[in-house]
Amino acid sequence: MNNTHITNQRMDAFITSIAKQAKELLHERADDMLASWQENIEESQNNDDKKFPPLKVSIGATVDIESAKIDVEIKFSSTFKSKSSVSLPDPDQPELFGIMNGEIITEGGES
Repeated sequence: MNNTHITNQRMDAFITSIAKQAKELLHERADDMLASWQENIEESQNNDDKKFPPLKVSIGATVDIESAKIDVEIKFSSTFKSKSSVSLPDPDQPELFGIMNGEIITEGGES
């Protein structure tokens, strides 16, 4: 078994590399993130939801000493939401004469 000791200096080098790669990736995808976020903001405002929904960004890193490699990835997402609701009929409540599913029924049977 190899007893490799990771020093603070080496850990600092890993952190510096991860931060540099993450910054480059964020700049590389900035236009895509902004477009997605802006679309989400516009949709949210049209639906009277939260005016500025969050943009979620995650940064992941894998330091693999055996393959001498540091992999960094970013993921981003904006949440889009659609909502619809209907009332379920109450099986224990009979329909009232002249009212059916919340609509008033006229003599001809039309609402």
